[in-house]
Amino acid sequence: MSDPLDAPPTQDEAEQARTRAAFERLSAVLSEVAAAVTSRVHERCPYRARDDRCTFAGGCVNQRRKASPGADAERLVWCGGDHQLRRRGA
Repeated sequence: MSDPLDAPPTQDEAEQARTRAAFERLSAVLSEVAAAVTSRVHERCPYRARDDRCTFAGGCVNQRRKASPGADAERLVWCGGDHQLRRRGA
């Protein structure tokens, strides 16, 4: 009887090579994204959405509540900052 651990791999070498190439392309793209994020981390608050809503669940000195029509008006919080991220020491 043959040992099941000695069975040939289920993927052939060509498929493994394609998988490795796809992983390398994905890794390169994600590295570029990470580099862009790292370079911009101090430019603006990461919790400020494109429509100036504040998505930070905690308290922030720049959060402003604006009255807007609709049932969700009390839950909408807007960013009143100048886009600059200022970290305070703990």
